[in-house]
Amino acid sequence: MSRLSAVAGGQGGQVARRDAYSVVFFNSTTVKGINNDFTSLPDQLLTSIIQHRASGGTDYSQAIKCAQEVMTQHWSTERFVALLLSAPLL
Repeated sequence: MSRLSAVAGGQGGQVARRDAYSVVFFNSTTVKGINNDFTSLPDQLLTSIIQHRASGGTDYSQAIKCAQEVMTQHWSTERFVALLLSAPLL
């Protein structure tokens, strides 16, 4: 939300965002939960993310392969950040 506010510069969030978000969920399998999303608001992204539930296993090799696919498909020299998070079973 802070990033959106800084980019909007007081325009009430009504500005084209240059940041794109992709999220790969992983445990024993991988799921591309969000893919190159330029339009969702921070609350919408968070709502989408917290609906995912971990279900056992942690296959980092598969997660990195999937992240590589996402990076290759949507590569940009202007932006890139990758975060690998492993969540406990709830």
